[in-house]
Amino acid sequence: MGGGESVVLSGQGLLPAQVCQQHRPQAQEVYPRRALEDALFGQRAGELFDGLLVLPWAPEDGGGGLSFYTFDDPCAPTLVGEVWADFMRESHTLAFGEVNGRTYLAVDYHESEDVGGVGFFDVTDPSDPKWVSQLALPDYHY
Repeated sequence: MGGGESVVLSGQGLLPAQVCQQHRPQAQEVYPRRALEDALFGQRAGELFDGLLVLPWAPEDGGGGLSFYTFDDPCAPTLVGEVWADFMRESHTLAFGEVNGRTYLAVDYHESEDVGGVGFFDVTDPSDPKWVSQLALPDYHY
């Protein structure tokens, strides 16, 4: 794809779509201000979940969050929900799962050099995601 092309998010995955000459989203429009100041350049992951784009944003040493976007207009994404977590670490993968009718997202968890593992968000309502728990793994050292 050339520099001016956009993509449409669909059930078929990412498909080349149209050239968005009128408006191409800039990083400051897609990532929250704090992410741009603290974490943007440490994050290169994004996942599709239930028709939404989920963007994690956190530096390697912890403290970050998630943003959920719709793409009804692929040239102007709309923020649906956002959450901050002190112990979320840069995550290169996102794992979604359902337990008892609730949807959870697993991310990297980092509290200190010797305490870390897996953190969990409840994303059942993407407009109001919440950090709900963490699992410290033995022999963690970062």
